[in-house]
Amino acid sequence: MTSDRNNVVGDNSQSDPPLHALGAHQSELAQHVKLCKGTPERAGSFAELKCAVEKGLSKAGLMLFMQLDQGAVVRKETGQDTPRIIRLLIGNPLIVKEMAKHVPDAGSYAPVTVLVDERADGVHLSYDGIKASKEFPLF
Repeated sequence: MTSDRNNVVGDNSQSDPPLHALGAHQSELAQHVKLCKGTPERAGSFAELKCAVEKGLSKAGLMLFMQLDQGAVVRKETGQDTPRIIRLLIGNPLIVKEMAKHVPDAGSYAPVTVLVDERADGVHLSYDGIKASKEFPLF
């Protein structure tokens, strides 16, 4: 498996990073932990774990695992409102499960990291793409 860096430019008319455009649903961590009983190992059964994961997914089938405000340090130093740079970790644990069954190394690509940053020419989405290989054909 190899990756390429992709960059997509969009309209910067929205005031917040386009989480909904990515289809990621930010579930409350406390609720997710409660549903999963803390960790996958603590879930009573796979069915219980699957149910908990599905409750945390968006309509697009994705979950927001983490959001990092990478522009915060620069904004703190400069006292300005920019740059606005957010790093998102999004994915679906049930899809990763299927990938890991066939290629354990696929777990290094999931959840996916997406960087959302606002520049003068618009909002940019940057992410790593996956190329097919013998070990991981892209159907």
